[in-house]
Amino acid sequence: MKKLLIALLVGGTALTGFAQPENAGNWSVGVGVTSLGGGLTLGGYINKHLNDRWQVGVMPFARFYKFNSDFTNTRATTLGLNLNGRYYLVKWQLFLPYAYAYGGYGETYATFEHPTSVDKSTDRFFNTSVGLGTQILLGRGWSVDANIGYFGYFGVNETGSITSYIYSFGMFKRIGKGKK
Repeated sequence: MKKLLIALLVGGTALTGFAQPENAGNWSVGVGVTSLGGGLTLGGYINKHLNDRWQVGVMPFARFYKFNSDFTNTRATTLGLNLNGRYYLVKWQLFLPYAYAYGGYGETYATFEHPTSVDKSTDRFFNTSVGLGTQILLGRGWSVDANIGYFGYFGVNETGSITSYIYSFGMFKRIGKGKK
């Protein structure tokens, strides 16, 4: 246990030496994966850093689903776009804890193949999430990201809604010109 603690302290100290400089870019891009409903949703991020604490951006997302049984074969594709915001709670050397919120619109296109017919549907929905997370700075503008939040799905052309806890992981890169 003592060796593990020493290794973590040495590793953390080494990483903070390569943390993002104050003149890091004003934009960041990233990719992330979210576990939701027994599948994975892939997201992309394009964010503008307004100052040291606030960040806003867009998050296109996609999910591909396939299920086969004796009675039906289901294929579905979900596409959507969220607007997101982050507020960094503390500006440490290595960890950047934050609160986040996002919301947006999406559509799911599904095909259900039965032994005697094929049905297709398009479901439209709004989604939103709020939660907490942290970025771990790796250096040269790179960081890994992890968060947990409370998610809501609200159908537009169908009745019903879903709420759930979700978590996601991602990788980010700061780009653009920073402060001089």
